[in-house]
Amino acid sequence: LGVAEENQYAASIRTSGRTLLSLINDILDLSKIEAGRLELELAPVNPREVFDEICHMFAPNIRAKGLAHSIRIDPQLPPALMLDEVRLRQVLFNLIGNAVKFTEKGSIDLRVESRGEPANGHIDLVVSVADTGVGIADHLQEEIFEAFQQQPGHGALYGGTGLGLSISQRLVQMMNGRLTVQSHLDQGSIFTIHLRSVAITPAAPDGIKRHVADDDIEHFRTATVLIVDDIVQNRLLLINFMRHLPVTVLEAENGREALALTGSQKIDLVLLDMKMPGM
Repeated sequence: LGVAEENQYAASIRTSGRTLLSLINDILDLSKIEAGRLELELAPVNPREVFDEICHMFAPNIRAKGLAHSIRIDPQLPPALMLDEVRLRQVLFNLIGNAVKFTEKGSIDLRVESRGEPANGHIDLVVSVADTGVGIADHLQEEIFEAFQQQPGHGALYGGTGLGLSISQRLVQMMNGRLTVQSHLDQGSIFTIHLRSVAITPAAPDGIKRHVADDDIEHFRTATVLIVDDIVQNRLLLINFMRHLPVTVLEAENGREALALTGSQKIDLVLLDMKMPGM
């Protein structure tokens, strides 16, 4: 095989792998929700940071398609709310991802409103994602929230698993809210999250610089990094990612090896798999 063919096959394998991983993760999430095994983890969250970061993530894709986009956040939105940040991000990622996927011209807009009296210690949080994409037929606007449901022909044309909206709706319901849609074919859609009685917390999380310019990576000082993961491909991926950095990389495939290495030499940074067999 020539280099071009090898690259094409590798790209195809990578795309298929990502699609399969996405499907597996979605099915696992849906199974946990249906079995009542998925629990929300509420904590103080700076909502503006969440919305800004999600929009930042999709900005390159939006620019690549030549779309206009905007984000409008209610100035009355409290600086900190009790939310499950991970699940809120998951819902926003699905909604904005769909908007980008199904919009070829026009715009994508995010609106965030704070309703109610903050003095009462709670607000209603309303988030809408509007696009000028393909839209959804009237008779399908309820069905699209069912698992594995897509508009006819969209699966082959746009890809996807048909699980994102179903999972998003159930997560929003778990957060004491509802997810609705207004749409017209060939005119676009507006998906709205309405979270009721979200608690205001007096202390915002410590500010974290979430985005680091790519150039800053060049200033990474000389260090020793330990990668702990029982899957060799994961270790190789991280090693390859750091190959241009001034770091010495050590590997461990289980917790005991990791402890032995940290006890025998100076480690500056440990990249640790969350769950591994044995320890």
